[in-house]
Amino acid sequence: MRRRPRPDEKKFAAFRALDARRTAAGVSLEQLVGAAGVGLRGYIYARRGIKAPRLSTMRLLEAALERLIDQADAERKLALSLLSLWQATVSLVSIDMGLSPSRVLAADPHANLKGDDFWLQAAEARHTAIYLLVTQHNVTMTDAGAVAGISKQAVSKAMRRVEDRRDNPVRDRELTLLASGLGG
Repeated sequence: MRRRPRPDEKKFAAFRALDARRTAAGVSLEQLVGAAGVGLRGYIYARRGIKAPRLSTMRLLEAALERLIDQADAERKLALSLLSLWQATVSLVSIDMGLSPSRVLAADPHANLKGDDFWLQAAEARHTAIYLLVTQHNVTMTDAGAVAGISKQAVSKAMRRVEDRRDNPVRDRELTLLASGLGG
């Protein structure tokens, strides 16, 4: 005769499946219980098999996990979009300056090779691309810095350098044309 599972066994099995999804998604215990509005102690008891979670708690945890996974997916997609926008902007500026986009993207922004003409041109291309990202695409300075691999303060300096170069009418016209090429 086959033994019917106790109701708690089903709850524990459902909880283990939820915990496995949480782990696979990279969501911490604290994030999940915080988003669900449930206590950490109850989660740990269920994880250890001490006390089965209530159905209402499981529903809260499942809904919170779905929200956290959806949020993480949206953040990943935004980061990829921002990276693509950065690469396209650097490419446009590099080509306009007669530089190889791949070499400009590969140049280390932290190298500070002031004696290297290419590095200086690549830095100018990066500064211009940052300026266009922030002014034409409304990317925050923090996000622009993250995608360019530099700090927010370095972004601020780059923005100032480009703004200072705009005092030259020829350079101002070039930037206006680049901005129009980006839809600005």
